[in-house]
Amino acid sequence: MLRSLAFTLVVGAATAAAPPIAWQFAGPGGYINNGDAPPLVSASATQAVVAQADGSWLIGTTNGGVWRSKDIAPGLDGASAASVKKGVSWTPVTDGQPVKCSSIGALSVSEDTKGLAYAGCGGSTSSEMGASWNVVNSGDWAGIMETTDYGETWAMMDGTPFANYYITAILSGSKGVLVVSARSNLYDKDKGGIWHSEAPKGGARTWKQVSTTPTFNLHSLGWDALLAGYAYSTDSVGLSRDGGKTWSTWDAGIKWASARHQPYYATFASAHGNVFYGAYTVNLDDDRKTNSKVWMASASDAGKGKKTAWTEVSGAGTGAPLDLDGDSMPKDRMALLADPDDANVLCACALLLALRLALLLAEFRPPQTPRATASTWRTAWTSRRRSGP
Repeated sequence: MLRSLAFTLVVGAATAAAPPIAWQFAGPGGYINNGDAPPLVSASATQAVVAQADGSWLIGTTNGGVWRSKDIAPGLDGASAASVKKGVSWTPVTDGQPVKCSSIGALSVSEDTKGLAYAGCGGSTSSEMGASWNVVNSGDWAGIMETTDYGETWAMMDGTPFANYYITAILSGSKGVLVVSARSNLYDKDKGGIWHSEAPKGGARTWKQVSTTPTFNLHSLGWDALLAGYAYSTDSVGLSRDGGKTWSTWDAGIKWASARHQPYYATFASAHGNVFYGAYTVNLDDDRKTNSKVWMASASDAGKGKKTAWTEVSGAGTGAPLDLDGDSMPKDRMALLADPDDANVLCACALLLALRLALLLAEFRPPQTPRATASTWRTAWTSRRRSGP
């Protein structure tokens, strides 16, 4: 249950304003070793998490479909650790539904229609199926499914161009706007991109592909500043200032070891006027040589159309871990979590596979300043290792 650990971290992060509590496993259970607890419930690895307007949460999993909890919210408003541990239950909500995929790569909740949410079909767990994203039997890449009743029922969205694409992110804007990214196509690992769609007006929804660069993540700083994390491209980051209709490159300051070292997974976090871009990288001449990097830039400047240079805040001399991909297989994920209350704290989270599973939290903790800057963060990494639940 590798990526379920990352979900547990998200749950804990949301309790920042409440009295401190120890991290609690919030479920659902995934893969286990013989004799481990909790029992196997086949949720598998969590890849996406969203909160809905009715207080319920949805998670998208590899192999296990979409799951929902209606009672996780009470643990986020100052309730005791005991109530968090006791009260959380999960239900698989896509089982038995007329949908075509069970591996979920993306989730998004409608910005202005309550109860409406989208799930993008993605890749399955890798297991013994190879080292790259496009592996044999790597998922049922069938498009997008949607719910209009907070996850009670699901159906495939008609008329999408996403058959055989690995969907990695969905942004849902006002008035029905959707921006969707894909990493690759089942039949062509280098075929991906970004699509934009307006709400249908008396007819079927239409889609326009606005980028052909394989994309692993989308992040919103507001609809006048959307970010794209590109995969296997030295362009690295894309910026859209018109709600995803057009994209330009924003990579000033981002440097790789060489043109043969490229990101294969990208992630973002933003808070307190800062935006962070993190990436796993791979040596294209030897795909078992992976690495990881983190950069920082001004989020407020991006919203004004100013592409200020990114500053690396990881790497040699910073104390940051140099390789968060413990099994050196270029298909794993990482996450960045910016503390919403403390501008001096950012967590870079990854899962390492060594003699046992562990979660590595590498935290920025620079000198206390009103707003941390790249220069104060460069030597401020501390790291700690936590055993998985």
